[in-house]
Amino acid sequence: MNDTSGRPDDQRNSEAGEDTSDLRRFRISHASGSGAQFSNIVVSCPVRKPDKQEFVKTHPDPEMSMVAALIEIKAEQKHYLVNPELVPHLLAECVTKVLHTTISTNGALMLWPIRMPDEFGRLDTWNSAAHTAAERARTHWIRLTANRMANTYDTLEAKGAFPEPEWPDATLGALLDLGFRDAVIEDLDHAVLRRLRGEE
Repeated sequence: MNDTSGRPDDQRNSEAGEDTSDLRRFRISHASGSGAQFSNIVVSCPVRKPDKQEFVKTHPDPEMSMVAALIEIKAEQKHYLVNPELVPHLLAECVTKVLHTTISTNGALMLWPIRMPDEFGRLDTWNSAAHTAAERARTHWIRLTANRMANTYDTLEAKGAFPEPEWPDATLGALLDLGFRDAVIEDLDHAVLRRLRGEE
């Protein structure tokens, strides 16, 4: 008869055919895990127009769009959101644009900026076409392509049956916070304005 009294319990149990692995704690219940619910957390929402090769939709709720004063720094490819109280001091720099919450077929979110007509109702053909496309995109997947011969955009509608977009549970305010995370001009001493004045 073998004397196992001096051996550790886990060694005796292993020899007896018992499973003593600590990795058993990694076991999951497939049945209970199959009903798990997940939600997308939005971590990025750039301010940009749709790429010429992507199909997009704009949010059907008009409250997910907003007109705002913006300054675009083309060298940075970046828009800055301007406090409305500063606009009278920045008429040469600010442009009024509407920001449409927009999503692509691969789920990429963006705030699509489109120039608004000026105080006389004038608007160039490019932005006029973009407004028409954005409204159409509330109900259809569309793609913009430049028609330089006509100085406008052509709007193409998707021929295939793309699934409806899964809009995230995020407010317009939350998307604005992401899109203008470090690009809000609150006073006339902002670094961007100092550069535009040639002060730095």
